[in-house]
Amino acid sequence: MDLHIVDLIESLNNFDENPSARLSNSIIISDYPGLISYLIQNLSGINIKILRQLLEYIPEQILEEILINETLPSKLIEHIKTQPPDYDSIKILSDIYDESIYEQLVDSEVLSKLVYSIQGAGPKMCENLVKVLVFISKHKMQEILSIPNSRNFGEILIYRLNRAQGIEKKLMLKTVTDIIFSFPDYFYINDLKVVCDIVVDSLSNQEEEILTENYEALTALMDVKDFFDLKYRFSEIYEVLQVPEGNSYILKIQDRIYSMISN
Repeated sequence: MDLHIVDLIESLNNFDENPSARLSNSIIISDYPGLISYLIQNLSGINIKILRQLLEYIPEQILEEILINETLPSKLIEHIKTQPPDYDSIKILSDIYDESIYEQLVDSEVLSKLVYSIQGAGPKMCENLVKVLVFISKHKMQEILSIPNSRNFGEILIYRLNRAQGIEKKLMLKTVTDIIFSFPDYFYINDLKVVCDIVVDSLSNQEEEILTENYEALTALMDVKDFFDLKYRFSEIYEVLQVPEGNSYILKIQDRIYSMISN
């Protein structure tokens, strides 16, 4: 192996948690292919940390080299299988997750480790675990929710949804809605109240980018009998429903919700 790469790895190993300036000054463009290849081929705890730091602090230069490396997905999943999930590996997975690649690699063993790791995890770890599980849930929702400890996932998902913004909020709200539709008994009633609060507040604030997701979430909530019978915030829901001109899909949902809460 190139001795320059060895020296580079050693110097990177000594960086603190905010190494952006020194990383940029220490690595030149020609270093990237050899450096990334070495880190991935020798994917261990410290090398995963270095890889995560590189991806986090100079992503525009590093991401392309990481994504074209065909061995990373299998090596990363194998690391998660053989070691307790750690922040660095989960953060990398949440940053580069591609369902077309990882769907076949993530099996029940990996899912269980991810779900069980939520309990007791710190805020950053929880955030990235939930992001990864949300990605995976598109194709493996039933498998995730059948894991005995999956209630932790649901609780943290609602917690993160209540604080999420933009595309993250859109994705998490869609995941919550899918769970409510498919597994109406999964969430506790208090969790459903929180979801309703989030949706009503979002509609009140006219967050147009998640308008469809808000309406779909309301429909899912109204279909849960125990929640519907509470008539929770019905008067406010009635007031905040708005339909963009020409949006027949949302208009249809609105008519259904109006009909349900007016009776």
